[in-house]
Amino acid sequence: MNPHLASLGAMEIERTEFREELAKGKKQTLSRECYQPQFLKI
Repeated sequence: MNPHLASLGAMEIERTEFREELAKGKKQTLSRECYQPQFLKI
C-alpha cells in the first residue's frame, strides 16, 4: 500500500477475501438504467 492509495481510502485485504468479493460482483447484474446516454457539446 502506498500513501496515495491510503489517502483515497484504500484498505489492504487478504487475497482470499478479494477473490470472494470479486466472485460476488461477477454474479450481480446491472439494470439498463444504470448507464444513461450523455452528450458533450463543444
